[in-house]
Amino acid sequence: LWWIILLRAYGKCSGDLSVQERVDVQTGIKMILKLCLADGFDMFPTLLVTDGSCMIDRRMGIHGHPLEIQ
Repeated sequence: LWWIILLRAYGKCSGDLSVQERVDVQTGIKMILKLCLADGFDMFPTLLVTDGSCMIDRRMGIHGHPLEIQ
């Protein structure tokens, strides 16, 4: 999601909003946000991280769900 923030910063600094206003860019942003904000997303926190590169934020748990060590 960092590129959405970068796109916003580019638009604010340069005043060039043509990239942000393109239909394909808007559609891509909506699809990504729909995936990230879906109801079931917090049940599978590894959907958007690669190969187990997940950050553990609590002792033996991720976002309130227990972490299984195998």
